[in-house]
Amino acid sequence: MYLPRTRSDCYLFSVLAGSLSVVVVMYLCVGTEYRNIVPSGANVSEWRQFRDKIKLTVSGEGAARTVAILMVLHLAHILLCLPMMHVTKVLYGFLLGPLCGGALCSAWETLIVLVYICSLHISRNQAITALVESSRARHILYFELACVQIASLPLHVAATLVSFGGVSVCEFMLSHTVVTCLMSFKDTLVGGVLSGDPSPRTIVYIGVLLVVSTVLPTAMTMYLSVRGFVEVVRTIHRDKVQEEDKGGEYALSVQDDGPGKPASHKGRDTTGESELLAGDVSTGRVY
Repeated sequence: MYLPRTRSDCYLFSVLAGSLSVVVVMYLCVGTEYRNIVPSGANVSEWRQFRDKIKLTVSGEGAARTVAILMVLHLAHILLCLPMMHVTKVLYGFLLGPLCGGALCSAWETLIVLVYICSLHISRNQAITALVESSRARHILYFELACVQIASLPLHVAATLVSFGGVSVCEFMLSHTVVTCLMSFKDTLVGGVLSGDPSPRTIVYIGVLLVVSTVLPTAMTMYLSVRGFVEVVRTIHRDKVQEEDKGGEYALSVQDDGPGKPASHKGRDTTGESELLAGDVSTGRVY
C-alpha cells in the first residue's frame, strides 16, 4: 500500500483529501437544494416555470446586482467547490445574452484560475510527476489536461499537476482557457435561448444538452481516476523492484566479502599481472 513518505507526499494527500471532503459536503448540503430548483430533465412546463422565476428575480433585484451576485457565485463554484456551476453559466446567458454572457463568464473564470495557479508553491511529487511524464512521452498531455478541465474535479485537485507534477502554468492555462470558452459559451447559449420564448422541441433539446453536460464530466472523472490508479500502481511496483534489486546486490556483496571468502576484487591493482601476461615482447616469450 502506498503511504506518504515525504513532506511533499503528506501535503499532496492533505490537498486531495481536503478538497474531496469539501466537494462531498457541498454536494450533500447544496446539491440537493439546487436539484429542487433547477429542472434536470426535458419537461417543458418545468423549464418555463424556471424561466419565469428567473425573470421575476431579475426584475426585483436589477440586472447589474444580479450579475454581481452571479460573479460571486461563480467564484464560489471555483474556489469553494460549490456544485452546479453550469446553472450559473446558463444564468449569465439569460441575463446578458450568449455572446456577452459567454465572454464575461470565460474571462472571469480564466482570471480566477490564473491568479490561483500563479500563487501555487511548486514541490515535485514522484507519483504525480511519473503520471505527467508518461502522458508527455505518449503525446497526450494536452488531451488529458483537457479531460481534467472537463471532469468533475475541484480546481485544487487539478492544480496538483502544476504544483506537484511539473505541468507548466502555460500548459495548464492553455488547456483550461480552451475548455472554459467552449463550455461557457455552450451554457450561455442555452441561457440566451431560455430568455426568449423557445418552442417545446427546443426546450427538449436544451434538457438533453444539460444532461449530457452532467454525464460528460462524470465520465472524464472515471477515466482520470482509473488512469491515475494504474500509474500509481506502476510507480509502486517499479520502486519495489528497484528496492529488491538493491537488496540482492547488497546480499551478494556481503556474501563475497564474508569470513572464509575471497576478498572482493574491486579496486585491485592488476598492473603486475598485466605485465606478466604481456610477457617480454623483445624475446617473444610469454609467461
